[in-house]
Amino acid sequence: MLVRMGKNWEISEEISKLQGKIRNLLKETGWSVKDFADKYFWEELDSDGAYGDEDDKSRHAEKVKKHLSSSSSTAKRLELLKKYVEFIETSRLYRKDVMPLRRETASGMQDAGFKAAMRKLSSELNELLLKKS
Repeated sequence: MLVRMGKNWEISEEISKLQGKIRNLLKETGWSVKDFADKYFWEELDSDGAYGDEDDKSRHAEKVKKHLSSSSSTAKRLELLKKYVEFIETSRLYRKDVMPLRRETASGMQDAGFKAAMRKLSSELNELLLKKS
């Protein structure tokens, strides 16, 4: 049995795990790879309008597809996949659809005025969090 060792093997394994994690996250959100690539392109790469062209967006979508299936094991690929995971997990839609914001629940120990104030605060915090993302 051949045992591979070293940094490239470790990177390759981590890349494979991240590719699987990204596919699972996309499945949870209901996004296709193209949906994700488009969102990533517009929000991360073209936030200043520097690219903004459909050809660039299409080329980017093809690159993302390759990143999610290729077995290339470079540190650069590993970092890019980590950015993809972070983008999906911090996306407003992901948090809203898959991981809803915590809702306040009354414990029965507070008076009515305190509960109303806490409900208002909770609502305002949820709105601020959604606006930030």
